[in-house]
Amino acid sequence: MGRLLTPLLGLIIVLVSVFDGSAHFAVIIPSEDIIGQNDQRRIFLRLYFMHPFEQTWLDLEKPRSFNVLLEEERTDLLNTLQMRKVKGKRTWEASYTIRKPGDYIFYFEPNPYWEISEEKFIIHYPKVVINALGKEGKWFREVGLPVEIVPLTRPYGIWVGNTFQGIVKAGENPYLCYPKGRLVGIFCDYRGSF
Repeated sequence: MGRLLTPLLGLIIVLVSVFDGSAHFAVIIPSEDIIGQNDQRRIFLRLYFMHPFEQTWLDLEKPRSFNVLLEEERTDLLNTLQMRKVKGKRTWEASYTIRKPGDYIFYFEPNPYWEISEEKFIIHYPKVVINALGKEGKWFREVGLPVEIVPLTRPYGIWVGNTFQGIVKAGENPYLCYPKGRLVGIFCDYRGSF
């Protein structure tokens, strides 16, 4: 699993804070990003609020929502979350059993937090895509978050050194990254693509 960039989307979906080595992110870390025919069907999803590059955690309040989208079916998973402590900080974990082939899109909406350095409330909208049993096709699906990254390339099974592309959207529209051409440390073009 170390050779795959499993939590890629969880790490880059942070769309409202300035990126640097000490930035904090809401992330979803799945136990697997591709479930094969002979693999265990039960996966674990860990929801963290953390400094991923420093491997330090912050307290994460119970999210407002936690869902999975499989094709046209949206399932509320909020009541499956169990509070856990990592290095003394509150995190959340859920287990989920894969029942049929497809691209499972997991996402959550945390509560806003006050960012002292920016003097404003910030909210992150992480999501992650897991492929099950070889059926691809809906990984590009939007889940309807106020701000989200819509993949232009398959977001799972990405090896170190591969490229991920997506488009940042705010509501129905691509997020235009003017005036600096930068959003959250993600360089993007005039269409919102990065």
